[in-house]
This record gives sequence, C-alpha cells and structure tokens, in this order.
Amino acid sequence: MMRAFMQTVYEKGFCSTQLSLFCALLVVGGLLITGVTPSDAAESPEQLKAACEKGKADACDDLGFLYLKGAGVKQDDSHAVALFRRACDTGALRGCDYLGWMYQEERGVNQD
Repeated sequence: MMRAFMQTVYEKGFCSTQLSLFCALLVVGGLLITGVTPSDAAESPEQLKAACEKGKADACDDLGFLYLKGAGVKQDDSHAVALFRRACDTGALRGCDYLGWMYQEERGVNQD
C-alpha cells in the first residue's frame, strides 16, 4: 500500500524521487492529515488561499507546501516561506516545522 501511495505521490510531482523519506513525511504530514490528498491538492490552491486569508493556519501551511513543491501553483520558495511563517505565527506547529526546514535548507530566505 505504501509503495502504491509513493508512486502516486511521485507521479503527481510531489516528490523528486520515489524513495525520498523526507518528502514522504512532508506529504503525509502536510497533505493527508489535513484532508488534502495528492489527487486533489493541485486543484485546491484557491480554496486554501481563501481559508488562509480568513486566518486558518493549517490552510496557510498547506498552501505553503503547494508553493514549495509547485503543485497547482508556480513554484516559489519565498512565497512558501511567507505562508509557513504566517501559519507558525498563528499557532500551526507544522508551519513552524516547515519554516525551520526552509531556513535549514536556505530556501526562500535571506542568508545572514
């Protein structure tokens, strides 16, 4: 079952390799727990944006993940960072995790 799931994730463009454990954890943590699956995530950025603008922190980090992966939106690390920061600032721990990873990987952030 996990192999079929990872194949779907890979085919939908969420992961660059089929065996990326970190990517699998991001997909499971960032999409499936919130009810956005690889099959519909690319079609939901507008809904996530509307929910994020209404202050729903989980929607902000889900939308940030879509920008991080370029799934249904143009890939944009800086925009992903802004969304993860907004999610983190409003109490979404997953947003804080993603934001920390972005800093660790120096993606979409200014280097000191």
